[in-house]
Amino acid sequence: MNTTTTLGLKKHTLILIASDGVQVGKSTFAAFLESYLEKQTLLRESFAEPLKDMLRTLLTRYLGAHLTDTSKGLNGDLKETQVAALKHSKVTYRKLMQTLGTEWREAAGCPDLWSEVMLNKLLTRAEWADNQDKKIWVAVDDFRFPREAAFLMEHLDAEEWGVETVMISKSGAKNCMEHKSEGSLKDWVFDYFIDNSGTEVQLYGKAADMAYDIISKQNQ
Repeated sequence: MNTTTTLGLKKHTLILIASDGVQVGKSTFAAFLESYLEKQTLLRESFAEPLKDMLRTLLTRYLGAHLTDTSKGLNGDLKETQVAALKHSKVTYRKLMQTLGTEWREAAGCPDLWSEVMLNKLLTRAEWADNQDKKIWVAVDDFRFPREAAFLMEHLDAEEWGVETVMISKSGAKNCMEHKSEGSLKDWVFDYFIDNSGTEVQLYGKAADMAYDIISKQNQ
């Protein structure tokens, strides 16, 4: 039974999803949330979306890279491979994204750049929902830095927004700690811990349980 038919959100709700390794199921978990909440509005967002758009333009428009290969490099299974369009540089897609996402904004003196972009997205989405008398869920599946959540919690109206953080882990998952964008959340106190060492059916159940728990807390 879909229990969300009898209870609803009292606030717009932001869910920041992190992981302690690579390929542990963050995006799958977000997709299961969306499936479970089929009668409600769940929007998927990403801190990395704007920087991926920037790199996609750089590689395809200015270096002639194939769009499909570039998409696989930025979003799929080619992240650890050398960027083919850069003939004279040995750099991976992951390294390009990490450097643009972290070192560039820090060197530019805009440490909260991507958080400001996300805040604008959230406020725009909320305005759209308010005009339709709706409350929305927003799932962000690439939460990496404590300051991202701290910034959003500081600037979102607590009367209008609920913010929940969730850590996804998986037994045997590869850790990727060679860059500071990985492992920065080791001291963060998460609202939910989800172990994805079981089946997809079990993960779906955990997504449903978490969604219902969030709604129940808002309805107390």
